[in-house]
Amino acid sequence: MKNVVFILLVIFSFSCSENDSKVKETKKETIVRFFPEEINMNTKFTGVNDSIQLIVKMKSSDKDFVTFSRVSRDTVWEDRYRDNSVELSLSLNQTKFFAKTFTKHDLLETMPKEFMDQSLIFDVWYESFDPKVEEVKLQMTVCKPETDYCYFYSIYISVSGTFKIELEEIS
Repeated sequence: MKNVVFILLVIFSFSCSENDSKVKETKKETIVRFFPEEINMNTKFTGVNDSIQLIVKMKSSDKDFVTFSRVSRDTVWEDRYRDNSVELSLSLNQTKFFAKTFTKHDLLETMPKEFMDQSLIFDVWYESFDPKVEEVKLQMTVCKPETDYCYFYSIYISVSGTFKIELEEIS
């Protein structure tokens, strides 16, 4: 009987030590990638007509980004998508009368904070100039990276200097 108890104790102690080793996790390597890799400034549009000059620039941020992480067997991939700011300037007959820089944070009233925290200004482009009201129209998208979930905006700048952004569509 003593031998049976001894054998059971030995078996139990080995089985416990095997379970302890299975519980220990190996440390995973973390790889951080930035999109785009470098901070950059892109001139998206310049022009309109002979008397009106519009310059639209988009600059990627060094501080504001959206992070998505995924785990593979032994690696954690951390993808950081740089957010963008938009710089607009409008001149009439070579005299600048409007200049503004904005980010997605200026759009908080038009989108839920949860979406804003997971999205970035994806693109901005010149749409048209309406000579009747002397107004430039731009289009802009704010999207969640790696998805098609976007907010579409129209930006209006008049020759008198008024500026407005309107939410057009969510898709």
